Amino acid sequence: MSTTLRCLIAALPLLFGVAAKAEVSVQGTRVIYPAGQPEVAVVLKNEGQRASLIQAWVADGGIEQKAEASRAPFVLDKPLFRLDAGQSQVLRVRGLPERAPKGDLEHLYWLNVMDVPPRETTTGENTVQLAIRFRMKVFYRPAGLGAPENPAAKVRFNQTQDALTLHNDSRHYFNVAEMTLVSAAGERPLDSFYLAPGETKTLAYPAGYTGPLTAVRYSWVDDDGILHQENPVIKRP
Repeated sequence: MSTTLRCLIAALPLLFGVAAKAEVSVQGTRVIYPAGQPEVAVVLKNEGQRASLIQAWVADGGIEQKAEASRAPFVLDKPLFRLDAGQSQVLRVRGLPERAPKGDLEHLYWLNVMDVPPRETTTGENTVQLAIRFRMKVFYRPAGLGAPENPAAKVRFNQTQDALTLHNDSRHYFNVAEMTLVSAAGERPLDSFYLAPGETKTLAYPAGYTGPLTAVRYSWVDDDGILHQENPVIKRP
């Protein structure tokens, strides 16, 4: 499974024609880094007709964090490189033990890959060249913490008249790709989200939507990016 860079645009179109098309793909949907392993590999491929300048870094902060501000416990072997049309490149994520987080819980970081297109000359047309950035989850697993086993069983659901509360009892992150609430008011889809280890998250019902819920359907994502369907039993408030 691969993911095409299409998530974030590092410029505004203003009033000009926009020359932006994501053509660099990343193999997989997430990176799992077990503590003590020297490195993990991520494969990038340029599926377009032009060369790309790729800038990559691992962030420990929000979406606006610059590469130089990150204190993530990782370094990349090629933070800046050219990727020719039709070619692939292995990007190696290497651990920095001196920055490794303490404790026995999984930690979340973000691999950022920015595709910077070359300047194009056009006749009689103004264009804005857009750099497109993709973010992929990087999960750091401390020593002794393997892959999650039946993680859905470790998520507790409770509802009130106007909200649904979830609690993650696991030491792993729990990633929900999609969720649908069902009540007498109909069905309402919710955006994707994740639960950190030990986190409690309250999901307020959408405006105009009322409980109690009669059912919840959702899909969670495993280490391989595969979706698993769940229909948990939701007790009435």
